[in-house]
Amino acid sequence: TLSVLPDMFEVVRHHPFRRTALLAGAALLAATIACDGGDTADGDDRSPADAGGTLIISTGADPGTLMPLYSDRSNSRIIVDQLFERLATLTPELNTVGDDGFEPALADRWSWSDDSLSIAFHLAPDARWHDGRPVVARDVVFSIMVAKRPEVAAAAADRLASIDSVTARDSTTAVVWFARRYPEQFFDAVEHTHILPSHILGDVPAAELRTHAFAREPVGSGPYRLREWSPGQTVVLVADSSYHGGRAAISQLVWTIAPDPVIAATRFLAEEADLFEAVRVEHLPDIAANPNLTLALGHGLAYAFLGFNPAGAGGMPHPLFADRALRRALSMAMDRERMVRNVFDSLGVVPRGPYTRATRGADSTLAQLPYDLDAARRALDSLGWHDTDGDGIREKGGQRLAFTTMVPTSSAPRMRMAVLAQEQFKAVGAAMSVEPLEINAFIERARSGRFDAYINAWNPDASPGGLQQTWRTDGQMNWSHYSNPTFDVAVDSMLAAGSAAQRSVFLRQAYQTIVDDAAAVWLYEPVTAIGIHARVVHGPLRPDGWWRDIANWRIPADRRIRRDAIVNAQ
Repeated sequence: TLSVLPDMFEVVRHHPFRRTALLAGAALLAATIACDGGDTADGDDRSPADAGGTLIISTGADPGTLMPLYSDRSNSRIIVDQLFERLATLTPELNTVGDDGFEPALADRWSWSDDSLSIAFHLAPDARWHDGRPVVARDVVFSIMVAKRPEVAAAAADRLASIDSVTARDSTTAVVWFARRYPEQFFDAVEHTHILPSHILGDVPAAELRTHAFAREPVGSGPYRLREWSPGQTVVLVADSSYHGGRAAISQLVWTIAPDPVIAATRFLAEEADLFEAVRVEHLPDIAANPNLTLALGHGLAYAFLGFNPAGAGGMPHPLFADRALRRALSMAMDRERMVRNVFDSLGVVPRGPYTRATRGADSTLAQLPYDLDAARRALDSLGWHDTDGDGIREKGGQRLAFTTMVPTSSAPRMRMAVLAQEQFKAVGAAMSVEPLEINAFIERARSGRFDAYINAWNPDASPGGLQQTWRTDGQMNWSHYSNPTFDVAVDSMLAAGSAAQRSVFLRQAYQTIVDDAAAVWLYEPVTAIGIHARVVHGPLRPDGWWRDIANWRIPADRRIRRDAIVNAQ
């Protein structure tokens, strides 16, 4: 398997460079990019004496929910990770096998049983909920077991299937029991579940958890607590001074929400915000012109795709996309390299499948469906699709080669990709209509399966086992309804493999199967490009989430401005 790329992110200060140098740096991430010394923060370096400041984050979408059970969107996960804790946290190396790649979090230590079928987690004795109640073992029992219940339909339910039960040995020790031994037991026990307060949610009926008031007024045990949420406008978190892991160095985190991507970018470029997580190439000259702005670049785990829905609506096979050969022909009509250059310039690359270059075990040698218009046309001809009436659109048995693709309006890159896809499909006689939808409507339609195709993006966790959720036949988030027993068995075998070599063989088989099946057109893997104000001191940004170490970021006292004083930490 391939290890995670070293130096995933580098801080780029524009002022030593001309604009051309900055653009070249974005294009060639492997090149050495200079950064100012002293601009990284060490977790041991922060102290209450240096605490303070307000970090304003410009974002394009409301979180929707702050209930961890249903936080399956990155803009929700970012905030949830500050409010709630896992039992342990994955280190930046993203080693998900065994427990060597993890550090204590809500649990200060753990121990394995002799038969490796259970792990006992001892909770930090001074861990408290934001309402002052102590965090206890029954909270762990509740959190994992409720997420496993089918009627709850939690986003991570699939990843908890091998956990048999959770028990409380005493008030501060929770024991996770497994149905079998496998390499990622520890990862599954800690990564997919934020611990929830059982004294608040324990008696809530499963059917009411998704809409419970807790989703708007959460009570966590993390380094930050919720102060205010004005839907569609702002989310405000303040540092919890009683947090058992030590008070966060920045007193306040504010998300300012602007569904219009131009407004979201402008807030950062005008220095009304300190961080913008969706920098595009057109923003680079403005960043280069301002000595107060910096740029962080790297590969993350997110990828986008045009997913076909072979199941169709009403449980009947889709008249077009149930045909594997048709999906393959349409995929060969897509010049993805040109599309990515058009939309991202140097800030994006073409994925090789449902994974990115930062994914542990990423395989660069998979056989790909080529861009080949002639081959695509010949394939469509052989399948019986012909333009008999001369209108430019092929037909077969009275069915036009026409379909609609849903796209969320909150994503400018996906909207632009949709327009380019229209043009590409037209060249082979296929008509694609674009249906722009507000993000919540988009998700509702996708979950219900009421669509022909959609342009979606996943930001999975660090384990390739996330394929179980997003692409396995019975995956909770397999909204594309892709199904192939060969793929399913390969994923299951990969997760059960006892050696890295076996794991690599099965993972390659799974990836090659889904690529050959053209379950989707793998559109783009965005180069993570985050704009950060120079006054913010931060450590290396992680491929599995730039925000995961934000409690250790700092705004030194001599770099603070007027807005930093608007709130005191609680």
